[in-house]
Amino acid sequence: MNFEAIYNWLKYYDKNRPVQYEPCYLDSYTDIVVPMYYVERQLMNYITKNDPRPLIMCEYSHAANNSNGNLKDYWDIIEKHQQLQGGFIWDWIDGGIVQTNSNGEIYWAHGGDFGPADVPSDSNGCINGLMFPDQTPKPAMWEVKKVYQNVGFKAIDPEQGIFSIKNKFFFVDLSDFTIEYEITGSGIPIVRGTVDVTNNLVPQKTAKFTVPEAMINPEPGVEYFINFYVKTKKK
Repeated sequence: MNFEAIYNWLKYYDKNRPVQYEPCYLDSYTDIVVPMYYVERQLMNYITKNDPRPLIMCEYSHAANNSNGNLKDYWDIIEKHQQLQGGFIWDWIDGGIVQTNSNGEIYWAHGGDFGPADVPSDSNGCINGLMFPDQTPKPAMWEVKKVYQNVGFKAIDPEQGIFSIKNKFFFVDLSDFTIEYEITGSGIPIVRGTVDVTNNLVPQKTAKFTVPEAMINPEPGVEYFINFYVKTKKK
């Protein structure tokens, strides 16, 4: 099949519609580079090519079993380079169907649970989602939620109580959110407060702020954390 001819035909009839095709990789007949399961080294190699096309991994993290564990490593790279625009996780939800066994117990059936014993199946190949079949989240979902959060924090000089906040949204400021902080010692809350930087923080911008209470006199044997919470002002 002549993929380049198909690409040119599409562009002839609609010049504005972006075309993407995963097997093209870096060939000219795709407007978006859409590889499957690129590792971090391959992402960095793409950056060195100075290719103007965006790269969006059509699949890059497989959610089967105990997975999705190194997403932060991916996104540390993605957020540094404008050409890298993320990727898609396989899969959203487990493909299980509720059934009842001979003891009256309910379970999620899949794969070889259906049909005669000699019918081939993909075993648990459809049990690979971030959600259980009843749409309750698996532990991996909390990892994804943390990495995908639209507001980021960094410690600039924690001994002086200086931190930074980044608005990772592309189209909205943070005026609809309240930023709260909490300092704990060995898990016990010591002080709580709010950070007033949301009204002027436009999309994709970073601002520094100070939490004076962070400049504490640490006690021996106490482990301290400062936690930030981003909460909507609306229910």
